[in-house]
Amino acid sequence: MDQSKADQHYIPYGCTNNTSVSHSGPVTEGSSVTLSCSAEANPAVDSYSWYNPDGEQVGTKKKLSITVSEADSQFYCKASNKYGCSVIPPKETTVVLDHAGPVVEGSSVSLLCRSRSNPPVTNYTWFRGEEEDKEPGSVLVLTGVDASHSGDYRCTAKNQLGEETSAPVRLDVQCESIQHRVDSH
Repeated sequence: MDQSKADQHYIPYGCTNNTSVSHSGPVTEGSSVTLSCSAEANPAVDSYSWYNPDGEQVGTKKKLSITVSEADSQFYCKASNKYGCSVIPPKETTVVLDHAGPVVEGSSVSLLCRSRSNPPVTNYTWFRGEEEDKEPGSVLVLTGVDASHSGDYRCTAKNQLGEETSAPVRLDVQCESIQHRVDSH
């Protein structure tokens, strides 16, 4: 038997390295997107599994085609060979503002923290400026906003492998304009 093949067979590689999930172009709610899972492994990856945020398996191929919705915005891929699986800390963490047009005083606004990781994110922390917001979870809801809510918002996503903080997103709350009608008699 060739010695290099024998050595490779017995190398105790477990998890794959450098797993990444990619897609092309911008992703908007309601659009179709194909996610691709890539991983380096020795021996080569022979199994892919895709999961939604609830941990349900939704695919078993290298690519997953989905329609994007806010409810199912985080999918993660497990790439494995006969020795194990791949894990990654949070990355590509972003804040998405779900409000179209100007944010006017008195309105409600939701900010969504998105991050890719495997295993899934276990903890989200929100910041306005340098101050930590006590709202838990991936969505920060601001109701009855006023000028005091204006500022830079960012989030930190964390799992047992690490954490990442998003770039800031600016929220500018505008005063509601009041129009007066003058009747002439």
